[in-house]
Amino acid sequence: MRLIEYTNRVNVPSTQASIIGHTKHGFDKVYPAIDAIPARKEHEVGKGAAIGGWDYINASLLVAALLNWDWARSLRPRTLEDKLVIYTLSVAGALWSIRFVKVKTYLALVPLFIAPSCSLAASVLKP
Repeated sequence: MRLIEYTNRVNVPSTQASIIGHTKHGFDKVYPAIDAIPARKEHEVGKGAAIGGWDYINASLLVAALLNWDWARSLRPRTLEDKLVIYTLSVAGALWSIRFVKVKTYLALVPLFIAPSCSLAASVLKP
């Protein structure tokens, strides 16, 4: 299994690019890092938000993957709602991608920026 360089300079398998790999990375790295934050009253909200945010983004990545799969089969986002979703995913993905580029974590660009950008391009460049 090919290894890649990740944010904290720890080698992780290239399966990290998958949703399952992302979830496993949470259990292996993210949750332990959050648990290492001292259990003090002033950290309660931050710790809870970090865990909730990580869990929510895993579900959101799955939803985005399913939508991109559907759009790939139908050639593009067609309804107004589809287009609003893809514009939102593209803008948010671009903003999140900037953060990952700053820490040299390029694998995150695939689900956050490249996949929604391809769907967006398909919606603009109609066949």
